[in-house]
Amino acid sequence: SLETFASSTQYIIATFMLIFAINFSIFYLILIGNFKEVFKNEELRSYLIIVFVSVLIITLNVYTTFKDTVFQYTFEESFRHAYFQVASIISTTGYTTVNYITWPSTSIMILILLTFIGTVTILQRASNITPQRTVYISLLQQHGNDCAYQYPTSRSIPRCTNSLCGGTVTILQTNIQRLA
Repeated sequence: SLETFASSTQYIIATFMLIFAINFSIFYLILIGNFKEVFKNEELRSYLIIVFVSVLIITLNVYTTFKDTVFQYTFEESFRHAYFQVASIISTTGYTTVNYITWPSTSIMILILLTFIGTVTILQRASNITPQRTVYISLLQQHGNDCAYQYPTSRSIPRCTNSLCGGTVTILQTNIQRLA
């Protein structure tokens, strides 16, 4: 627990947890000076929006719930604890500054949701598995060398050129497009 650390230290640690939960390809783009691509990156924008909205909702929820109780969080304390918990949970670091189990159920549900988002995101990055690659792997396992696969771009669905495989590809293609 980092509860006893100074508030400035908690802000610094939370900020670095958030920074290092970002995809490393973003750091490479920054290193080579391609800032235009950094700002275009959908994953980074989604990540920052999720963090911002989560911190905002949890801060307001905790502040309004505890402002007239024994805990009496100030707005800054509510923001700091929300910021730290969101950073810790979405980055799967696991540090805490407060016993967030005592928070309102809305805040706890957001933190649980962030647990899933953070875990799935990190596992996808670590394994480099995307929905398109999952379809390609499943087609390869089902049909082996019987099909010639067309995999034109990283954002497209692999297609089988053999007429015997067409139905499988169509079903998988529509399921993946619904997820994307």
